[in-house]
Amino acid sequence: MNCFLADFGLAKSIATGSKLTRTGEALGTPAYMSPEQARGEVSSLAPATDVWSLGCVLYEMVSGRPPWEGATTAGVIAGILTREPTRLRRLRPDAPRAVEALLHAALAKAVPSRTPDAAAFRDDLDRLLRGEPVRARAPGAESRLRLAAGAAAAAAALAIALVWAGGAPTGSGPLPPGAPSRPEQLAARARAVRSTDPREAARLLGEALAAEPGRHDWRHDRGLLLWGLGEESAARAAWAEVPRAAPESPRARLAAAIASLYALAGAPAGTAEALAELAGEPGPESRLARGLAATARGRWREAREAIASDEGWVASLVRAYVESHDPDGDRDRAIREYGRVIEEGIPLAPVHYDRGLLRYARGDPRGALEEIEAALRIRPEYAPALQMRGLARRAEGDPRGALADFDRAIALQADLREAWLNRGETRRRLGDLGGALEDLGEALRLQPGDPVLHLNRAIVRDEAGDAAGALEDLRECLRLDPARTEGWRARAQLRARLGDGPGAIGDFTELARLCDGDPDVWHNRGVLRTRVGDLTGAVEDLERALALRAQSPETLEALARARFRLGRHAAAVEAYDGALRLRPDDVPLRVERAGARLAGGAGAEVLADYEEALRRAPGDPDVLFARAEARSALGDPAGAVEDLSAALRARPTFGAALVNRALARRELGDRVAAGEDLREAARVQPGFPEAHVNLGVLLQETGDWDGAIAAFRRFLALAPDHPKAGDVRSWIAECEMQRRPEKEPRR
Repeated sequence: MNCFLADFGLAKSIATGSKLTRTGEALGTPAYMSPEQARGEVSSLAPATDVWSLGCVLYEMVSGRPPWEGATTAGVIAGILTREPTRLRRLRPDAPRAVEALLHAALAKAVPSRTPDAAAFRDDLDRLLRGEPVRARAPGAESRLRLAAGAAAAAAALAIALVWAGGAPTGSGPLPPGAPSRPEQLAARARAVRSTDPREAARLLGEALAAEPGRHDWRHDRGLLLWGLGEESAARAAWAEVPRAAPESPRARLAAAIASLYALAGAPAGTAEALAELAGEPGPESRLARGLAATARGRWREAREAIASDEGWVASLVRAYVESHDPDGDRDRAIREYGRVIEEGIPLAPVHYDRGLLRYARGDPRGALEEIEAALRIRPEYAPALQMRGLARRAEGDPRGALADFDRAIALQADLREAWLNRGETRRRLGDLGGALEDLGEALRLQPGDPVLHLNRAIVRDEAGDAAGALEDLRECLRLDPARTEGWRARAQLRARLGDGPGAIGDFTELARLCDGDPDVWHNRGVLRTRVGDLTGAVEDLERALALRAQSPETLEALARARFRLGRHAAAVEAYDGALRLRPDDVPLRVERAGARLAGGAGAEVLADYEEALRRAPGDPDVLFARAEARSALGDPAGAVEDLSAALRARPTFGAALVNRALARRELGDRVAAGEDLREAARVQPGFPEAHVNLGVLLQETGDWDGAIAAFRRFLALAPDHPKAGDVRSWIAECEMQRRPEKEPRR
């Protein structure tokens, strides 16, 4: 059996990102690393490489998330090499198109297409500030990019948390003596109910602010509650009032800096200086300013140090963000820090959502489901959370419940691409291939030009029996992303299954160029080369696969077969030896080694292999048949008859065994028994040509010309193109000559 080691399935990463360099990897911080850096192409590094990294930093400052994220460093690098970042205006619809165009040009994967250097980037920035058109080209519909909902929510949660930094109010006058005022009573009631009824808490704070509009701490709280409920516009309006309410306050200055980045109305001049000035002052605001600046740049150690001694839920939220985004971060600590925020009674649906993402990535779908349920209690119409709950339900074995969640998420947010994609995958698992294709088609409509969607649709089309459609999608996938290894692998596998050996070999050749360290690629190409008769190339590929992964019984077995067909019997036995050390109970493998040993001239070792095979599979008719062939080859026809008789007791309709026993009996001189075996073989297996041709030979030897002619003609009817067909026609002519009566002598 030829073995292929390949994966033609769907994959989906839902964990938060990673950015830090690991020992032994390409130099650079992965989240800000250009494609040429990620590939280790030192000779390709140029000023445009620095433009890429600058673009990543600005993208994260504007959107609140890095352009590429993943659960591991490898995942981040794979994203940089194979995926485009989410289109900026999808994350921030209020972003100016010129800013989007600027970042699009800075993050072009091909160096010639990228903004060439810092001077050109600065020129475009100057044009942007002067209100002039930038030279960078905005992305068109063909380059709309994938939406990753969770990371944007995490970054927004961090920014908003820093706006609501806690501490005593500084924008209100001293409280009157005596009982709390009516507004303070309302604010106290809001604090009491915020974890159970955030909407009521927001209403109470609004009423309190109507009486005391200078209480910017209440305005912070109300904005946070509104944002947690999904009312972003009302939240932003509340936060916009904070700097005007208390312009001299450190908290207000911090809020102004963060709000300018979050709202992206164009950061006012001096924002960076204000943050730097605030970071140099004493107090918790300075630490938060340092932590924010370090976090935005991926300086995780600096961010940790800035807030190491801070208490309260804000610091916990910052620490959770850091630990979940740092590639070497402590994901379990991130879960605990999010838990502290929740314990404080802060009703943030995105906190539960992001904690659910972490728990799902840690292999805890049930815990993820609990977090998502909590997020949905706060914000029932939170489409990303419904989509995430669908994933968790599917992982828990509830595809019907998952389908209902995906349906609801799509109804709430029709452009949520992940919901269409995952509903399509769920429908595929439930056997609704037509529905799966509809969903993937809609996902492609939302995001045309996505190679991953074409790859996924190819899988469904293939399962639906539409091989031509699957090949079409795979061609488009590889046209859009020639470096996508999953596409090459999938098309190679499909072509191999369709019998297009040369095409499959070509795909594996390209795959070997992209990932020459993958032993499966060399194994699969070696198997295909064996199949098309390129045995020398097959041996080279399979030996390369073994150099990369020595302990592979499948590769050793494939190598043994290729070497055997090349006539390298001793080398074939050596490969079989290695495979059997790894799979000692594999009876067919042991039988194959016996055949290689026999071809190499061995005797006792051959029979020892068969003895061991029969010890592991007593009475197996196929093993007995193979040993009978070996015994005949070793000059023991009587032993062959014994083995074949045992095989026929186990399988009476074994036509090949009847023919071989007939040949052995004929060799022993028992033509009568041989004839009986051949007639029985023709009876139990009428379409077996060897039974008829051997019966014809036997009858010819005994002088039964008519019987021999009939047997030979039956053989030709069954196998007219058999290599022996010409000989058989000559034998028929000889029999016809023999059966003609002799002419009478002349008188």
